[in-house]
Amino acid sequence: MKNRHQRLEALRTILTTTQTGRQMDILAALHKYGFDVTQATLSRDLQSIRAAKIADGNSVRYALPGTPQYRHIPTLAAQPEHARNNAFTGLDFSGNLCVIHTRPSLAPSIAYDIDHAHLSTIIGTVAGDDTVIAVIRTGATEQQVMAEIEALIPAATR
Repeated sequence: MKNRHQRLEALRTILTTTQTGRQMDILAALHKYGFDVTQATLSRDLQSIRAAKIADGNSVRYALPGTPQYRHIPTLAAQPEHARNNAFTGLDFSGNLCVIHTRPSLAPSIAYDIDHAHLSTIIGTVAGDDTVIAVIRTGATEQQVMAEIEALIPAATR
């Protein structure tokens, strides 16, 4: 008989290699690994490994701690309007980098919004607590970057 540790490792493997949010699918996959468990046991195991259901496009699936989707990052649009309008405290450029200064704790939301808007001028971002570093696409001008950020988040560059 296989032990609980082996079952939890199999469960982690299933959750990292499949995109399912249904416990019935997970039970079937565990059965293929040689584990016949009840739905109640599976629920306890999911809680034990801290798996969480996350929205993934139009579906819901389980994710493990350590995956980017596991951590909830609210979008800036979810912030009250006065917070959105006061989020930016400064914007500087250096070569192909744009340094966006924000109020404390708002940088992750701003970086998320920039990344998910797929701006034509920005390749990607890295966020701290109050600073976002945005990598500017080759050929994009500072004015184009500022215009796209302003269109995404009004009052951002004022």
